[in-house]
Amino acid sequence: MIYQFSDCVFDVARQELRRAGAVVSLEPQALTVLCYLFEHRDRVVSRGELIEQCWSESFVSDASLTSCLRRVRQTLGQQRGTPTLIETVYRRGYRFVSEVTELAEPDPVAPETSPLPPDPALRPEPVALTERRHLTVLSCTVADAERLTQQLDPDDHYDLLESFRDTTIAIIAQHEGYVAQHMDDRVLIYFGYPQAHEDDAQRAVRSGLALVQALSQIALIGLDGDAASLAVKVGIDSGMVIVSSGADLAAQSPLAVGNPLTWAVRLSELVRPGTVVMSEATVKLVAGYFDFKPLRDPALTAPIEPPLVYEVLGASALQTRLDVGLARGLTPFVGREAELAVLRDRWSHVQEGMGQVVMLRGEAGIGKSRLTQVLKDEVSREQPQPVECRCSPYHQHTALYPVIDSLHRALQARSAASGTRPLETLEALLRPYRIPLEKSVPLLANLLSLPIPEARYAPLSFSPQRQRKLTLELLSTLLVAQSAEAPLVFIVEDLHWADPSTLGFLDVLIGQVPTSPLLVVLTFRPAFEARWSEPSWITSVTLTRLARPHIYQMMTQVAGGKRFSAEVAEQLADKSDGVPLFVEELTRTVLETGQFEETESSFELVGTLAHLSIPSTLYDSLMSRLDHLGSAKVIAQWGAVIGREFSYEVIAQVVPEDEAVLTAGLERLVASELVFRRGL
Repeated sequence: MIYQFSDCVFDVARQELRRAGAVVSLEPQALTVLCYLFEHRDRVVSRGELIEQCWSESFVSDASLTSCLRRVRQTLGQQRGTPTLIETVYRRGYRFVSEVTELAEPDPVAPETSPLPPDPALRPEPVALTERRHLTVLSCTVADAERLTQQLDPDDHYDLLESFRDTTIAIIAQHEGYVAQHMDDRVLIYFGYPQAHEDDAQRAVRSGLALVQALSQIALIGLDGDAASLAVKVGIDSGMVIVSSGADLAAQSPLAVGNPLTWAVRLSELVRPGTVVMSEATVKLVAGYFDFKPLRDPALTAPIEPPLVYEVLGASALQTRLDVGLARGLTPFVGREAELAVLRDRWSHVQEGMGQVVMLRGEAGIGKSRLTQVLKDEVSREQPQPVECRCSPYHQHTALYPVIDSLHRALQARSAASGTRPLETLEALLRPYRIPLEKSVPLLANLLSLPIPEARYAPLSFSPQRQRKLTLELLSTLLVAQSAEAPLVFIVEDLHWADPSTLGFLDVLIGQVPTSPLLVVLTFRPAFEARWSEPSWITSVTLTRLARPHIYQMMTQVAGGKRFSAEVAEQLADKSDGVPLFVEELTRTVLETGQFEETESSFELVGTLAHLSIPSTLYDSLMSRLDHLGSAKVIAQWGAVIGREFSYEVIAQVVPEDEAVLTAGLERLVASELVFRRGL
């Protein structure tokens, strides 16, 4: 068979690999590894399995496998900033994840034709030559690097640094960071460049924790004394930098200038081994998502002054902005009475036995999760707790991650309450619904990676495709059976991050909704295109921005019931554009400026209100939207320089593009709702 993926064509029968139309050379062992990953692309292949299947007659170290995979990736063109073809699944193995198209066999008498090289017009636009960006910078340094250099044999030292490099790159790639500098014993990572994410600070801290844990598994072979493991020190800081780069990111490392780079490196040099520390600026961005404490290390008392330093203890139980808001206290619900009425109406249909699906669509920060929280609070007073699944930007390539995560949380809660083991808890969960345990337990146990005693259950013998189909049907059957006991609400949040298997599960479930007392609520952003038609039992709701009265009401609530002057309220309303998250963050930012005098009923401005800057908590979210615009991003930047409002005549004079490019860019900005058009 002949398959195409990315700009490559792979002829399995001839063991021939072409890239951009040209045959590329790949050593036999690397080709064997590629073949095996390609043929088993429906699942994750462990390191042990790869070694056993591809090097069955010789001993191979993990470093050799890592080096081989690196050569395969380089040959396929997988580099920093390019789409992932072979994914490293942390602590599980590897998976070929690129989309694959089966090509027709060539006519044996016809001359061979090469696939056309990628259209240059389809390549992502390069980042502007010089940009002011908000970055979170991570510096990871090998502890006792000088001692290791002196005491290790050169070969052992080389293997150690190669393992350090490969492990670091794999973890950073998983969190979509950018490796800006990679020296022998230190790596400097940017989160927020060249592609921003709304949670870059969280990605940096998660990467730091993963680096400390993963690198500690690398044994230091060759040192005198007891066995030891590699220890690293991680420092993280956030802030504005100036980034200047060449048009080709792969050919030239970016030049970045700013305090976050200096502080991140300095922190990583001063802290003790095996520690992740972050600055106060980063703490403001990740507070609630991680547990941390002020650092009391004597080494830091003299050199570091105002920017306080915090040691990261680990991830907290809170996963979303709403979770953090619930822990702190949510702002009272404002301005969504019409949308809430729709949910209540559909719930009343469900209580009468007529299943419903509601699709909530809206941009980031518009209040989708807040609306579903109100629904959950109302429903849980009378019915069982809603079942919730949440898609994650960190697990978009993990099949059925939202469902697996939800089941794990349910089993952990039941196991803690009953004192039983997870497998026994799973059996107890299924038993009331008359679902045959001999078929269902092995499928779900395999999905949840639970050990299955062979004496109790026969091993699974299905093909991967058949097993996937049975698993999706079982998950759907379980939800329908639960709803038969009492009307049930099932919520899946952030479908724009869903993996294909989760969408396949929803395909199966939604087909059974009309005849089940089940309310399915799906939330997603505008970029996600819902794949389900809209019969009478599927309702689509788009959350719009808040009206002025609701904006003013929300400001007053954030300010503890106290009002602002008309001038200040007007500025905040203009800048926030009616997005609830922006209203909250801008109001808090204004209150922290120290320009207001608090009275019994209001906050009175002292002097003139300073220029309203974008809160640091919103930088990454806004930059992420801009980075996804491609060439239209530059047009948005030109428009912002001209002013909050600009005419077509003016922007056409200053943008260095022809009319067709300008018009297409403006259309894309309007479609993304970053720009609104008045007139023609």
